[in-house]
Amino acid sequence: MKVLYTNAAASVEEWITNAEASLDSSARKIVGLDVEYDRLRYIFVGFCTAEDCNVLSRSNHYVHNLKDIQEIWRDPDNKKKLQGLKDVAGAIIYPIYFEMKDGFGRAEHRMWANPPPLPPKHLEYATWDAYATYEVFRRLDLFERGFFSLFKHPEKKRGRDW
Repeated sequence: MKVLYTNAAASVEEWITNAEASLDSSARKIVGLDVEYDRLRYIFVGFCTAEDCNVLSRSNHYVHNLKDIQEIWRDPDNKKKLQGLKDVAGAIIYPIYFEMKDGFGRAEHRMWANPPPLPPKHLEYATWDAYATYEVFRRLDLFERGFFSLFKHPEKKRGRDW
């Protein structure tokens, strides 16, 4: 996993160039997004992305090919009206993700708007958030392609192997 925390455009460009080189050999190019950067070739994934898009648009950056996980999947066993990333990641990846926001109260949430640098606790959370977003969508994409491949290429029934 590669994570970048910056507000310098040159650093973003360098990171994207390096990420592109890493993704060249990948059949599916999936990039986790949490108010970072935009390129038309990739699927950008996020969770509850309206505010991210709003923030980016203020500086004339627009996200194309965006998938908002909150709009395409919910945990059918979770009865909460609004499910967060921790709920979905906990159901799909591993239950430890249910606790990923523990320790972030109102005061900690207000610190995201402070000038850089962010405290280490916030950088660690941002890394977990980006990874969870990426991994949830990667798995959903794999499941979806697996289900649809059954319809496109149904297996012929075979006789017994013995």
